Amino acid sequence: MPTIGEYQEAFEASCRSYWTTRDSQAVSGGGEGLAAAVRAGKHFGSLEDLVESVFVDRGYSRDNFLRSVSATVPGYYRSTKTWDLIVRDGRTLVAALELKSLGAVSAGNNFNNRTEEAIGNATDLWLLHNRRAAFGEIRPWCGFLFLVEDHEETSHPVRQRPSPWPLEPEFRESSYKDRGAILSSRMMAEGLYDAVCYVTSSADPSKPAVEPVPELTWLRFVTAIQARVAYVKGIEAAG
Repeated sequence: MPTIGEYQEAFEASCRSYWTTRDSQAVSGGGEGLAAAVRAGKHFGSLEDLVESVFVDRGYSRDNFLRSVSATVPGYYRSTKTWDLIVRDGRTLVAALELKSLGAVSAGNNFNNRTEEAIGNATDLWLLHNRRAAFGEIRPWCGFLFLVEDHEETSHPVRQRPSPWPLEPEFRESSYKDRGAILSSRMMAEGLYDAVCYVTSSADPSKPAVEPVPELTWLRFVTAIQARVAYVKGIEAAG
């Protein structure tokens, strides 16, 4: 079982390498635990493998994971939604996870899209579960990891569009990095996601990844996953 330090070291390495390897191709080592996650280098593949490894280290195997078009669940407002990573145990939806990034060059065009996707995906899943019990008796679990590029373009205040109504105070003079923290914190506080990890990192490998919100760190995310696995296994053991 990896130590806390090993989990943190692997996470920081994945974040540092993300921006420089986003356009490269590499083979993912899914289903082999932490070592495979560290070796992986493909775009978001390294972080996806790292998240997957937390489940592997708690007893799940490759057969429990769905990615890409296979990671599809029904929705309430739409017929289906494809998540980045689905963890299942038989018909139990152990976890549905989204891992999203925001690059500096496209921040202005993409931030609102990321926001709407994150809110909509979780809302759609929860509504279907609450109205139809579509995922069985065990309540689904949703996780969200948001990686924002640490760059001049994401660090300065964003020009606000005029509105006849006042903005939330937190958004005044806010950068895209600030807004990412606000979004992540509020989604967690409002129960849209059971676990959220928010991190900023630079394409400069000498600059460390930063986790600016104490409640939304990688290690808290790991702990939440471990608690979820223990809960599901406990329910299943009880019959």
